[in-house]
Amino acid sequence: MAETKNAVVVPIIASDFATVEKVLKFWRDRNPPVTGGDSVAALDLVYVLSGPENPAERGELEGIIDESGVRSMFAEVRVHFAGIPESSDYYIRDPRGLPPTDEGFIAGPNRVFFEIASSIGPRYDWCFLMELDCLPLRAGWGSAVRNEMERHSDAWVVGSRYHGWSWLGPELEQHLNGNALYRFGDKSFQAFLKEVWGPGMKTLLAWGYPGLAFDCFPSILSALAMGPMVSGSVREAAARGYGKFVETALLLNLSGGDDKRSKYGSLDSLLHTNAQTYFFHATWLMEELGIVKPELPEPAQVEKKVRLSTLDYSVKSAFAGKGAWVFGDLFAFRAKESAIVMQIIVDKSKVQAISVGCGEKELHFTAKRWSEKRTGGFGFVKFFASVLSIFGLRKRHGVSLRESLASWLLRLSSASRTDVIGAIRIWMRELRGRKIASGQGLINVSMDRLGKANGMTLVIQSKSEELVEGRVWIDVEKRH
Repeated sequence: MAETKNAVVVPIIASDFATVEKVLKFWRDRNPPVTGGDSVAALDLVYVLSGPENPAERGELEGIIDESGVRSMFAEVRVHFAGIPESSDYYIRDPRGLPPTDEGFIAGPNRVFFEIASSIGPRYDWCFLMELDCLPLRAGWGSAVRNEMERHSDAWVVGSRYHGWSWLGPELEQHLNGNALYRFGDKSFQAFLKEVWGPGMKTLLAWGYPGLAFDCFPSILSALAMGPMVSGSVREAAARGYGKFVETALLLNLSGGDDKRSKYGSLDSLLHTNAQTYFFHATWLMEELGIVKPELPEPAQVEKKVRLSTLDYSVKSAFAGKGAWVFGDLFAFRAKESAIVMQIIVDKSKVQAISVGCGEKELHFTAKRWSEKRTGGFGFVKFFASVLSIFGLRKRHGVSLRESLASWLLRLSSASRTDVIGAIRIWMRELRGRKIASGQGLINVSMDRLGKANGMTLVIQSKSEELVEGRVWIDVEKRH
């Protein structure tokens, strides 16, 4: 038999086995990948377990696959172990109160993605990365997947943006969900993964985006690469991906926190409205169909299990107001009083003092106490809107005040930059926190000044009318 060129790749963890069994039965009984005269979907099916090779887990999963009867529907069904060590195999949705880590808070899924890209991907032209909560609601989806792969011979990633009811910030509204078709067999895409996507993820995880998921990086890179002051290296990196990330009607992402059955009517109406869509990414839909995905463990359980590798400090957020730009440790200011804000969490048990600088005397540094457990500016806005909506305040056409306010905030920002939104965030944070240090081009903060706070807000402002650009550096003085 000729080698299969494409594959469906399903990333899982061992606690997902019960859900895997239900999903396979759903494929077999409701919406199989093959119909009519097709006997094999001409696709491989590859399950990727996140941890190291485990014979017991392999045997249990192989048994579930055999029992389901789906082997005959694919050219080959394989089980692969990603080999992610337990210390990195975690996904923490709410990291507040946890110490900073060196791989962010979604280390497990991020590392599995790059393992798939480097170890499994090159064996195929295309891989359809399909998580358990991405369900096929039409039969014969194997042919639909192959046809979509053939239609986009020049693309790297073909997927769905978010089309649900939750509000996303301007940096994320254009991102393609991770459930997508990836042309891993393309050498230029492999080069982009190794030279831009992987290194860029590490940079942003360390400088302001510790909760960054792999599928959000390309859209954030594109957003931060817009504007008159952007570093040439960042613009060139982003330009390599232009036109390579394409949306398709094959998949529909409805996986937001505000999405639920009542928003969409009957399943039949959902399918009728989306006549070209085969796959729906929606946890609420799994529950509707009796396929419940296991809950993620609580942060305390994760911390106890994996013993997170902690850092002395972590930049939890970094954003620019009007007239400024930041990407990782790179920055630029084009106007006097323009500002960049960084929020830094510090392990006070390890650190005596922290220094932040850039060598530019035209920049003024101000540090204020900050605790990540306190509600930020946007949190207050959402709370205020939610309270008003409880009292029945609505705009016409059935749009709630909260949704209207989110839309208004989105219109305030440009489509590609955090310009006005960044200014609002800076303003909200400058209302809070006691000033603990300041300096020109350099600031040194003793951890004794933080009191009960577990971090600090750092505001960097330009005092020059000229363009000022460079890199921020951070140094720590350890406790003895």
